[in-house]
Amino acid sequence: MASESAPARRPVRALILIPLLAGSSALGGFGNYAFLSALPQIAIHYGVTEGNAQFTVTAYMLSFAFGVLASGPMAERFGRRPILIGGVACFGLASVLCYFAPGMGWFVAARILQGLAGGFGITVSRACVGDVFEEHRLARMYAILTMVLVVPTALSPWMGGYIARHQGWQSAFVWLAYAGGLMTVACLAWLPETRSGSAASRAWKMRKPRRRVVATCALLISPNTAAFAPGRSEAIGCMRLRSS
Repeated sequence: MASESAPARRPVRALILIPLLAGSSALGGFGNYAFLSALPQIAIHYGVTEGNAQFTVTAYMLSFAFGVLASGPMAERFGRRPILIGGVACFGLASVLCYFAPGMGWFVAARILQGLAGGFGITVSRACVGDVFEEHRLARMYAILTMVLVVPTALSPWMGGYIARHQGWQSAFVWLAYAGGLMTVACLAWLPETRSGSAASRAWKMRKPRRRVVATCALLISPNTAAFAPGRSEAIGCMRLRSS
């Protein structure tokens, strides 16, 4: 079993893999909060009430949550690399659609697509870390991903307000489109496929059912708390119970 799982665990890739995963993971959080300060301008631009403009935040968060849930089984079925690349590419495309949205309905639809794609990065990036790194390094790598997720999220309202004040509120989506495009190109160039199907499946089945339930529920509650749950490396990216 050790020989079969060895190709999926290559710590030498950390210098390339971690920045890619961290950047992909941070897109979703940054995309949600970067334009909060511009909600009054959005309402004026589209001729709607501020309550309707605030609905775009709700739509984003709901689709983001669905993206987190849906991307795990997809990454387990089709592999980490295509799902993560598809997610960041769709995030960049959705940002372009947000910029050019002619009406409030189109804008909400683009935000839903953006949130859905943003949820892919958080789940799949943690699944990749669980594939590549041994147990004694997992906590450190999860901490790095969490830090990169929290810092841009904390700074995004201020950065979004600065951009909206000096460049216009739609310019924030231009920067998000650039970020999504850059991460897509970088992942295409340097992101390896980390999933080892047979080894991952056997590792999952070796876990006790109670630990699988705890790990899966932790991931459903919060991707960050799952980093400290028993059986976390197998739960992340799966998010569904398998038959023993």
